[in-house]
Amino acid sequence: MFSTAEEIYNHVGGAILEVAPEQWCVAWVDIAMNLSTRAVYFHDRYLVDANSDDVKDLDIYSSDNIELDDAFSDLFDLMSSKEQSKPWNKARFIVHPDGDFEIEFKWDEDWAWLSSLDPDKDIYPDGDTVRTIRSWDGLGENAYRPWFDPDSAMFKKD
Repeated sequence: MFSTAEEIYNHVGGAILEVAPEQWCVAWVDIAMNLSTRAVYFHDRYLVDANSDDVKDLDIYSSDNIELDDAFSDLFDLMSSKEQSKPWNKARFIVHPDGDFEIEFKWDEDWAWLSSLDPDKDIYPDGDTVRTIRSWDGLGENAYRPWFDPDSAMFKKD
């Protein structure tokens, strides 16, 4: 569908600009990509004023350009085909009212683990933990991760 990173960036930026309210100073979409199923999870938000921490939901799904799943899957494929590319499973696309944008990528080991679970046989952590893992920040550095603890029976498969 998309053949270049520039085309994808323009598409995502256009979708954000289309749904942004009249008054805003920055908007962003956090993406968590399940590499097994290719499902893409979004959390889109904006800030009205730079002097406030009043973060509001953006509702990017109301855009007519809502092919973001395809856009980020294609971006992943484009980037994976380059030898120097680092693997990623989360991205943050930030747009400013003047059209400038930034994009950040990262690899989140907890999200990779959560994405690898089989819903028919594996035990999932509680909903709050799942939401935290799926978020851009993920779990804190000192959080206990029983799924990486070989002595924990909590998440062992039968």
